[in-house]
Amino acid sequence: MTGTKLPVIVAGTLKHADPNILARMSQYFQFVSITAPTRDDFIAQLKGGHYGEFYAMLFIDFEPVGRLNPSVLALFPRTVKIIAIGASGYDCVDVKEATRKGIWVTNAPGCATEAVADLGMFLLLAAWRIMRSSSYGQVTVEHSCAEL
Repeated sequence: MTGTKLPVIVAGTLKHADPNILARMSQYFQFVSITAPTRDDFIAQLKGGHYGEFYAMLFIDFEPVGRLNPSVLALFPRTVKIIAIGASGYDCVDVKEATRKGIWVTNAPGCATEAVADLGMFLLLAAWRIMRSSSYGQVTVEHSCAEL
């Protein structure tokens, strides 16, 4: 690897990152956005050495990269040491293959637990309201038809 900053490829955007933390991390890491519009393009970029010898991958958005299976991980340079996933799961990476290659895989468990719970309750209440108004409409129509 050349230069003083370690290259990190980023699947997704860093626009929601804390500016202070991002500024401190940018002292040590050079963040390079994945520009491929499709998975095939991303694979072609890896094959062509578009990202060079990067140190890590920050996995925030799973499109267009998709799952990092053994065939994709085989295209990673030997310099890759970590894949950091900005979500609670890690099924987007073949962890066995990454481990075999000496790559650590991390995630962020619990990062959106409350937000997901809130959204679930919101959807439940919204569905209930729709069902309630639908059944009210059904009763009204049945009552109106009975008068004919």
